[in-house]
Amino acid sequence: MENLEKNRNAISAGIYHYEIPIQSDWAAWQLGLQCKRTSMGLRKIFRWDLLGNIERRSKNILRLGYLAIKRLPGWSRSLGVIPGLVAEIQLRKAQTRKDGVFRIWCGWKRRLVLRNGSTDLNVFEQHFLRREILDIDFPKNNISTILDLGANIGVSVEVFNRLFPKANIIAIELEKENMEMCRINHGDNRNVSMINGAIWSETGRVGLQDVGDGSWAFQVDDKQDYNTVPAYTYSDILEIHNIERIDIMKMDIEGAEAAVLEASADEIFSTTTISIIEVHNWIDGIEERVSEVIKKCKDKYSLDISHNGELLIVKNMDLLCK
Repeated sequence: MENLEKNRNAISAGIYHYEIPIQSDWAAWQLGLQCKRTSMGLRKIFRWDLLGNIERRSKNILRLGYLAIKRLPGWSRSLGVIPGLVAEIQLRKAQTRKDGVFRIWCGWKRRLVLRNGSTDLNVFEQHFLRREILDIDFPKNNISTILDLGANIGVSVEVFNRLFPKANIIAIELEKENMEMCRINHGDNRNVSMINGAIWSETGRVGLQDVGDGSWAFQVDDKQDYNTVPAYTYSDILEIHNIERIDIMKMDIEGAEAAVLEASADEIFSTTTISIIEVHNWIDGIEERVSEVIKKCKDKYSLDISHNGELLIVKNMDLLCK
C-alpha cells in the first residue's frame, strides 16, 4: 500500500517514476530455473549415456531380428537361418548409406558385393526374399545351359548357380558398371561366361538410355549414336558359344523384350526349354506385343504358359519331355 501511495503522489506531482517491487523468485520460476539440469543430468534424462546407448542398440538389433524372423521362411530357404538374419540386418544398414559397397552374406560360403543405397538391394530382395525364380518348378536334372539376359550385377546368376551348380551360365548385361560388379561377384566361377552387350532384334550397336530409375533401368535406344554397346541377336549368342539348345533363359531387359521376341520368337521357343520373361507392362504396348507373339507360338511349339509374380513362365513341353 505504501508503494501504491508513493506512485500516486509521484503522478500527481508530475513525476513519472514507479518503484516496481523486485520478485526474483517469481521471475526465476517463470524462466524455469527450477528445471535446470547439468549436462550429465541431461545425458541421463535422454539416455545419452553408456547404458542408454547399449539399450538403444539392443532394441534396434531385436527389432531387426524380429523383422527377419517374420520373413524367415523366405530367408531360411534361400540363404539359411543365420545368413538370412545377417543379410536382413546388412540390407537395412545399406539402405541408409549413399555410397560404397558391402559384401552381403549369401549363404555360409558365398558373399555377394552390393552397392549401398542402390537398386542392388532391391534386386537382392527380389531374388532371395520374394524368390521369384527360386520358387519356379524346374526339372531336377538335365539343366546344363542357362542364358541370363539382363544379368545386372549377377544376383540372378547366383540364384541359378545355387539351383544348378554344374550348369554353364551365359550372363549378358549392357550397362558397364553393372557388368563390372557381375565380374567381381562371379569372376572366379569357371561356369559363368559374361558378355557386356545388349540382346536386340539385330546385330550391330545400340545406345543406352538412362530412364532415371537407378542402375537397373538402362534401356536400349537404337536411335542413339553415342554411348553405345555391342548388340547381339539370340542366334548370335548360340553361335558364339557353339550351342544348339538353352535349358533355361531369363529375360529381364527393361522393355526390349517385345522387339527381341518379335524378331527371334521362332529361334527362342524352338530351342529354349524354359523361358522366364519379365514383361515391363508399365511401358505402353509392351504387354500386348509380347502376348501377341506368345499367342502365335503357343500351339506351334506346344508352349505351357504360367505366371509367378511379375514373371511370365513359358515352357516348351516337347523339349521338357525329352
